[in-house]
Amino acid sequence: MRVPHGMTTLVHLAPIWLLPALLQRSDCQGLRVLAISSCSLHAKADSPSLAERALAQRLSEAETALWALAQRDGHQLTLLRPTMLYGAGRDATVAPLQRCIRRWRVLPFPALDYGLRQPVHVEDVAAAILACLDNPRSIGKAYDLGGAERLRLDTLARRLFSDNGLRPRLLPVPRQAVALAISLLRRWRGSHWDSALLQRALRDQVADNRAASTDFGYAPRSFDGRFPPVIQAGH
Repeated sequence: MRVPHGMTTLVHLAPIWLLPALLQRSDCQGLRVLAISSCSLHAKADSPSLAERALAQRLSEAETALWALAQRDGHQLTLLRPTMLYGAGRDATVAPLQRCIRRWRVLPFPALDYGLRQPVHVEDVAAAILACLDNPRSIGKAYDLGGAERLRLDTLARRLFSDNGLRPRLLPVPRQAVALAISLLRRWRGSHWDSALLQRALRDQVADNRAASTDFGYAPRSFDGRFPPVIQAGH
């Protein structure tokens, strides 16, 4: 794939590590480039999971390569790093919980002392993209993007019930039982989950929206746990 000749603006929504090679194959100079990265670059850099640390490293290397290409070829680069995305029924965190609640009206949930999360709606990220495109203040910068609320994961789960007019019904599951279930899923179904998931659940994973708010008026919505029109089936 190549950047079409004559293009002046490139919005890249695919995994960010694909973008450096795309720009290197292009003979375009001075593109306006806006790309989606991830707050996982920070949140997972010291994760107890080898796979998550590798992801953070991959994101970091891609961003470093993009800044170098922007300087070399005169691209006007902006990077956006969302936190936990939700809202389209396709994400890996909120959507599976919504599927379970909609079907069973109860949600088994590990009994842990959870850290904070700051889920951001996909429409707010889309609005941020549009706000940045013609905003010179955003050029040469990277912005973390979170939602308006910071919630413990168990509080978030309860909101998925109440936002849909349902009485919250969380079924506490002992940590040891969850660890065993994760181990069995990895062995029998090749799940990407591992025991580090439980350790990371205890940590805060939030974003500072102040720079985005100042530079391009970023104003995300409060968490909205209503079921989207379509919640895609899990894999």
